[in-house]
Amino acid sequence: LLNKETLFELFGFRDGNFLFRPESTRGVSESELLGTEGVLLDTMRMRDEWPGLARQLPDGSVLAVPRRGVEALQEQEEALVAESGLTLGQIERLFTAADGARSARRVIARSRLGTFNGTRALTALARLGLVALEQPPVAADAETAPGRPRTGWKRVLATLAVAGAVLFL
Repeated sequence: LLNKETLFELFGFRDGNFLFRPESTRGVSESELLGTEGVLLDTMRMRDEWPGLARQLPDGSVLAVPRRGVEALQEQEEALVAESGLTLGQIERLFTAADGARSARRVIARSRLGTFNGTRALTALARLGLVALEQPPVAADAETAPGRPRTGWKRVLATLAVAGAVLFL
């Protein structure tokens, strides 16, 4: 996963520099080696699919709110596995991270499936009605109203600490 996810992110760069350093693969088992053509084709497939996934989840700050219990995953297993390309166990890991309080971005990160696979699984869950993607509630207090500067408690505390230090010097 890490290699494919790294390549997926790498292929998203529009510009940059790189350094290629060939190294010996002695001591690495055959099962650990990846075929270059297969990895590149799979990464390009992921990049081709990404715009469609990004349209379904344009904002990673939306909340992932479960609509049904975990038992619903078994009922929808065939469709979920076919649509996401993941195992039911991987999908369940993502589903259980969706608690209604975490953003889609945090749910995907917590699932450890990577950006592409996590987004693919989360959008499949949403299309099947197992998860809703909802905008987070807007704070109604005056401190966060538009046009007013935000004064967080950490900033106030830091200001008081500095003022206290100056007074005692």
